[in-house]
Amino acid sequence: MKKYESHGLRKSITLILFICAVLSVLSGCNVTDMRDMNNTDIINNIDNSVKVKNNVTANIVGANTESDGRTQKQQLIIPKDYISGLMLSVQPRKTRTIMVYMNGSDLESQYAAATDDLYEMLGSKFDSKKMNLVIFTGGAKRWHTPGVPNNLNAIFKIDNGRLIKLAQIGKDPMGYPETLAGFINFGSKLFPADKYGLIFWNHGGGSIVGYGSDERYINPNKAMMKLSEIDAALGSTNLYANDKKFEFIGFDTCLMATLKMACIGEKYADYMVASEELEPDPGWDYYFMGDIKPNDSGREIGKLVVDYYRNFYNNWDISDVLTMSLTDLSKMHEVAATFEDFAASAKYQLANGNYSYISKARGRSRMFGSMGEFAGETDMIDTGNLAQSLKELLPDESGTLLSELNDAVIYKYEANIKDLGGLSIYFPFANKKDLIYNMDVYKSINQLPEYTDFLDKFCSVLDSRPLVNYRTIADTVINHAEIINLNSDGNIKTGEYNISLTPEQVDNLLEVRQTTWRKNDVDNSYIQIEEDKNVSVSDDGEVGIKFNDVGTTLNGRFICLYELGVNNGWHDLNNKRIRYAIPVKLNDSDADLIAVYSDKYPDGKIIGAVPAGDDVYNILDKKIVPIRAGDNIQILYYAETFGEDNNSELDSLEVNDRKRELWQKGEEFTVDENGLLLQKEKLQEGEYLCGVSFVDIQQNKYYSNFIEIENRIK
Repeated sequence: MKKYESHGLRKSITLILFICAVLSVLSGCNVTDMRDMNNTDIINNIDNSVKVKNNVTANIVGANTESDGRTQKQQLIIPKDYISGLMLSVQPRKTRTIMVYMNGSDLESQYAAATDDLYEMLGSKFDSKKMNLVIFTGGAKRWHTPGVPNNLNAIFKIDNGRLIKLAQIGKDPMGYPETLAGFINFGSKLFPADKYGLIFWNHGGGSIVGYGSDERYINPNKAMMKLSEIDAALGSTNLYANDKKFEFIGFDTCLMATLKMACIGEKYADYMVASEELEPDPGWDYYFMGDIKPNDSGREIGKLVVDYYRNFYNNWDISDVLTMSLTDLSKMHEVAATFEDFAASAKYQLANGNYSYISKARGRSRMFGSMGEFAGETDMIDTGNLAQSLKELLPDESGTLLSELNDAVIYKYEANIKDLGGLSIYFPFANKKDLIYNMDVYKSINQLPEYTDFLDKFCSVLDSRPLVNYRTIADTVINHAEIINLNSDGNIKTGEYNISLTPEQVDNLLEVRQTTWRKNDVDNSYIQIEEDKNVSVSDDGEVGIKFNDVGTTLNGRFICLYELGVNNGWHDLNNKRIRYAIPVKLNDSDADLIAVYSDKYPDGKIIGAVPAGDDVYNILDKKIVPIRAGDNIQILYYAETFGEDNNSELDSLEVNDRKRELWQKGEEFTVDENGLLLQKEKLQEGEYLCGVSFVDIQQNKYYSNFIEIENRIK
């Protein structure tokens, strides 16, 4: 995921250059073709099949390969042949060829994000005498770049500030590994070089979802490429067959700086540069290409990517977390080995009754890509953060893992967060709904067997029957209490009550929140207006709450803030930041507004909205879009009918059924030039419920008995 708003003035600098560059692809596709250049060695009927190491041919799917204890088998595929019949010339050998796999998707068709980055590549003025830049375009229904075909795939190169079309090659899905492998073979065969680089451009979803979202296809197998399929593509190329590695692999996407991807990449590249977290709209700053020197290695190029990324966003008013890390893939064997030892020890502790300890450590870990009630959770956490949180339980293993991780991740950028390891890992916890499917996908990657076995055993407890009975505090029958009236000055007298937890309940408690609900007089249901973590549990299990006489409003309308990341885990005492989602209808489509509270924004700031998305994996649609004047917003309220039949006469209500939950629509309003404003305001008159929600270490949620409060002005 990336790309959510235009690049602004920085992009306009290269607009004139870009317009001049694309003149060669205008006038009825009067394209400068390689056949018009003075090159020799015309290729006829090239045999583009791949001979794989150890004489195993690429058409053997699932063939066994040498195992290093981490990879049991590798799927091999037959790459697409994009050379035969095109009569294209082999170019003179250069120092470097960089290939960009540019899956445009909605990022291009709706936001022109790929076009913006092509501006940058053209404007970077890289040394085309020493470097080839070859670009595969596709995956979008509409392109904003003149000469790039809509709905079709094409291959271009940039040479001396010109965008030159090499081939138009149909509609092969960009989620197919055969398509990627065919492009790599095209680039390496026709543009021979001493060094090669590969950049993945598009959405990213971490270890489970993988890379890419070809919007031309609904079938996720065509639209997206799982990590195992990236492995298959890279392992089926001529470069790999000839023992040639990329000097770097880069992901200009979100969430792809994963331990699993680095373990896969070790076989195919020297370095990997990617982000653990979501990328903002502009993604990478491709002006870095202008500073690439012929003698640079993947290490120097990776540092350029990170530095340009840092320098560009340092000029922004950054209100969210940003990351970018450069990993030396030659160190991944040691990292993987120590991580496997770490996982084996954690599995031993799990078998010896330490599920509670491990679960709470996982709950304290910040999740990447947490973007709202509708978007779902990635369950991707920082590997270094996990090691730190288990350091008391596994001191030796955690220390060794942190040391090896620090050696491998050699350069990084962190904004509004610090002390990350630089590579993330999938650790299922928050997203139990998709647990079985996600674990099946994770196992298919065929990496880190000890850790995978640990997850299997952890999930067998996570998804089992509750370890502790919370029913003593979870009865949904309303406890009527003293009516509390509004005083003439508008202040509410405080109502209090306590809940007692048993030692077993305290030990199995992950988090507790105060929750407030306002009664809907139309149908007697209740809508949630508060979910606050400021609840204390004493050493003897006493939980005390106070009815709060204020709520949060958005442009004068009461809202409920839902903290993102479940247990964000990251609360830097010197720079506290908490992110919340606010479910809404944005221009008649489901979305979550994202609010940030920090030292810089103590009263909160809306940084944008995340559309719910209509693809099979909402995670891939998690791009933040700006809120503009003229946008229509309608607050969505989560509704419950406590102690009553949930099917009771709701037909007359205007409700929205999302994820089998009831969301009632509030008043619609239009954003004006003043934007969106978060404030604290006194609660309105009416009947309220106040209680506590409990989440246990298996991610089960319970409500306490409620106190009923009526606010009336005397």
